[in-house]
Amino acid sequence: MSFQNERELEGLWASYREAVPDTEPSPEFMPKLWQSIEARQRSRITIWTKLTGAFVSVSLALCLVFTIASAVEDRLTPAHASSYIDALSEDTPSDTLAYAHFQPTADEESHK
Repeated sequence: MSFQNERELEGLWASYREAVPDTEPSPEFMPKLWQSIEARQRSRITIWTKLTGAFVSVSLALCLVFTIASAVEDRLTPAHASSYIDALSEDTPSDTLAYAHFQPTADEESHK
């Protein structure tokens, strides 16, 4: 290092010592330091814990609402006795099946 850089560095260290005075070592230094560190961590954790708790609560409420709505809808709509094929065959007239070269059997004719 050059002499100029050393003088600038010494000046920087002197400014630092003036700005940040040395603290007297005491038995409470480390416990106080850890208390301040833990207090900062707790404040951050508390915020995330509250947000997470709110998100979980809203999700649970939505799940309950959808479950109840689904159960109520199932009770309000009547159960269909016929299958999908039966309902489809009732809606499809037999003359449209002739275009597909489909000949209904006697059993299918008696269903109508």
